[in-house]
Amino acid sequence: MKKTMCTRHPLTGYEQASAQPRYAVDSPGHVAWHLRAACAGADGDLFFPTGRETSAEVQTAKEICAKCPVRTACREYAEKAPEPFGIWGGTTPGERGWNRSGRPISPTEEDI
Repeated sequence: MKKTMCTRHPLTGYEQASAQPRYAVDSPGHVAWHLRAACAGADGDLFFPTGRETSAEVQTAKEICAKCPVRTACREYAEKAPEPFGIWGGTTPGERGWNRSGRPISPTEEDI
């Protein structure tokens, strides 16, 4: 029987219960990528802004991501998870194909 543990998400700070957090390891036996992230210890709200994708918060988050040694792993996590909210690997939800409601962008929305 696997032990369930409570962990805090590295960006949101929200607790989640799981046997193994899905963002915790690149592959079994490897150090978790999020521990090496430039955003570790940063205010999670910065990476989950409430405004438009052009806001100053988004630009600040993207600047942090630009210097991050694990930006690619973070972006790949967001794409595979899938993660419809927040700045991950220097990308916004819109850049990853999500609308503001957390739904995949339809072809008609792309033209707007």
